[in-house]
Amino acid sequence: MIDCQSMTIDLKELKRKLIHLSSMWIVFSLHYLEFSIFIKILHLTSFVVISLDWLRHRNKFITNISNTLFGFVLRDHELVRGKLTGASFMMIAACIVCDFFSLITASFAMSVLIICDSFAAIIGKHFGKNKIADKTLEGCFGFVISGFAIGLFMFYKFELSYYWLVASFSAVIVGALIELYSNKLKIDDNLSIPIAVAITMKLIFNQ
Repeated sequence: MIDCQSMTIDLKELKRKLIHLSSMWIVFSLHYLEFSIFIKILHLTSFVVISLDWLRHRNKFITNISNTLFGFVLRDHELVRGKLTGASFMMIAACIVCDFFSLITASFAMSVLIICDSFAAIIGKHFGKNKIADKTLEGCFGFVISGFAIGLFMFYKFELSYYWLVASFSAVIVGALIELYSNKLKIDDNLSIPIAVAITMKLIFNQ
């Protein structure tokens, strides 16, 4: 028998992650737009997203629009007055890594957040059986494997050094650990993962 409640949760998470994946526009724009133009678009978009997120708790009109468009994917803690959504934290993280790190590092850090976090959530939700910390071992493997794949793709695509590849693999493992213990850290993983990945890349590869 199919558990209807579980299916609802799965469909909600799937829709949430599809929206999450649409944020790859940040990575593509970073590579294909002139940086000065890209960073202005990113800052403006971030300002709009965060402002609307703040207003949805304070303006009834914005609240109604927000609930209609995105209420079906918001998590319980995001509905609490004064709490920002994952989208706002992602935009804050994007601004930080794009402003303070190299293009390649920013691109990698955001790709890890957007793709690996989605893989971890979907695999963990559907195939996770072995609990570890707040998540599942299967979801953690999904994060790491997809992260390694991103690292390999960028390694060949941009003809990077083997040293960069080692740094990227190390950063993915750090990101996976952050994701694994995100609930205990009390920091939204949309903010903590890309920043942790970027800092790891900076410390190891100095970029």
